[in-house]
Amino acid sequence: MMNILRQRRLFLCPAQAAQRSLLHTSHCRPGYIVLVPEIGEEGHLGEGVLKPDGLPAFSDITIEMCLGAIGQQASAVEKSVKALEQEIKSGKRIDSAAIFGELDAVTGPLETTWGVAKALYLGNSTLIPTKSYMNIHERARNARAAKYCNKTVYNALLQQDGVAAAGVSEQRMRQKQKWSGSIDNLKQIFAKLLKIRGSRTKAWNSRSCNKFAKDSGCDYKLDAYDVSYWRRKQLVAEHNLQEEKLSEFFPLPRVISGLFSLSEKLFNIRIVEHPKAEVWHPAVKFYDVFDGDVSNGSTPVGGFYVDCFSKEHRFGRNNGWMVGIRNSNKSAGLTPLCALIFNFADPVQGKVPLLSYDDLQMMFKTFGSGLQHLLTQAGYSDLAGLSNIEWDASQVSGYVMSNFLDDPTVLRSLSGHYASDEPIDAALSQKMPLLKTQLGGYQLCQELYLADLDLELHRSNAFWLDIVRKLWPVYHCMPLDKKDAHPCSMTDIFSGDWAAAQFSHLYSKMIAADISSSFAAQRSDENYAAVGKRYKQTFLSSGGSVPTAEVFRRFLGRDPSVEALLKSLDIFAPSQTTENN
Repeated sequence: MMNILRQRRLFLCPAQAAQRSLLHTSHCRPGYIVLVPEIGEEGHLGEGVLKPDGLPAFSDITIEMCLGAIGQQASAVEKSVKALEQEIKSGKRIDSAAIFGELDAVTGPLETTWGVAKALYLGNSTLIPTKSYMNIHERARNARAAKYCNKTVYNALLQQDGVAAAGVSEQRMRQKQKWSGSIDNLKQIFAKLLKIRGSRTKAWNSRSCNKFAKDSGCDYKLDAYDVSYWRRKQLVAEHNLQEEKLSEFFPLPRVISGLFSLSEKLFNIRIVEHPKAEVWHPAVKFYDVFDGDVSNGSTPVGGFYVDCFSKEHRFGRNNGWMVGIRNSNKSAGLTPLCALIFNFADPVQGKVPLLSYDDLQMMFKTFGSGLQHLLTQAGYSDLAGLSNIEWDASQVSGYVMSNFLDDPTVLRSLSGHYASDEPIDAALSQKMPLLKTQLGGYQLCQELYLADLDLELHRSNAFWLDIVRKLWPVYHCMPLDKKDAHPCSMTDIFSGDWAAAQFSHLYSKMIAADISSSFAAQRSDENYAAVGKRYKQTFLSSGGSVPTAEVFRRFLGRDPSVEALLKSLDIFAPSQTTENN
């Protein structure tokens, strides 16, 4: 058989023989796949992102432009840090102020492009899709980390400042211990807040809710998941606080106008619309902020965009973000910019959008954070606005602003019925704070529970259900449902940014309530403005350049107290004794 096959092969033509020889060849040749990086369009640093007036050219910005600018600006930051490192190694004498100024100047364009991309991503993700934004985000974050993680530069700065640097560090550590500092301090604060309870039922301030439910025909004992339903029913039945009806008095344009007027009166600023500024959507508006307390009051100290309405692919519903587009950067000659982005429903058939009480709270809170970003006087961008502020104080300015809604006079100044423009009835405005204080003790204990649970989940090796069963009866008067697995929905502490920091929300509320009590105690517009000026010169101006505990002492001359928070929730009795933190 083999001889026959050999003979048949002899009769193949040369082409067939070559083809068969090729098919029977099994040489392995290496192959390569070349991935071209997304480097975007080339150009000068920041070219096309900013106009000559320093504002972003939103009508011309593209994904490719942002990618290209971020790539070049990130490389410039890394090269600057590397060059500085080489100078230090060569023995050149350095000056710390010059180093900070140089790094600030080279980081400014990077931060601006990053902020513009973030605003576009949140404002309309069809312009900057998630994948493209994450590439920009990671590249910018890595470049910014380069100036913080260079050990040569760090050691050189320590050696230059010597004892002074060590002294500042030690002082800051002491201040931090007096602020919230340690878990032991937090546990003491939790215990002070829990001292409000006389009996278990009174502690959670839920007796009236149980009675109302029973009188309304409820023939079963209330569980935790029933409380919010009966709370709403009680507010409507006993106080005529129906949120749909209340929202008719708060059309969006009227609220924005009232918010600006209140801020101008409190902080001696002017907010002026800039109609010619480029925006990413026709409904977006830009405003310049002028500060009457600075020498050149005719030049804006900053500006902000307002994007109120939900758009396709916008994240969630009824949310609000303060996006820092650009920090104040005196080394680079850049004024602060930010964007206030909301998810209010679009106007229907020409009708103005109406805001609920929760919407008012969110708008004021977001605007308060924006004011701290815009009115900062810190010298370096890493200390300006909300930068370098402790986590447990990062929301103070927002809550201070939202606390003005506890004042019926402020509520009436914001109101005007969408059909008749009549302000809300004085008696009804007096009742509106009940939307916040109704079952205030119950809600406070729920926040205390979540904060304590977060800390225990992160520091304890015990099984999560055992921790829940241990803490639940400490803060709740209602039994834990055996099928309740609420920790599984606490995404902020597991996949978000608030791991072991859930207490920060409550701590910021406590500080803000103490600050707001200073405003509430005033009886004249002059005194009101004087407190506003003092608040502006401390909390709004200092940014992260001074520890927040020291800023608070400069404002009130003492440490914070839990009493103000209890009073703001209408659950403080004069016989209760609470000490300063």
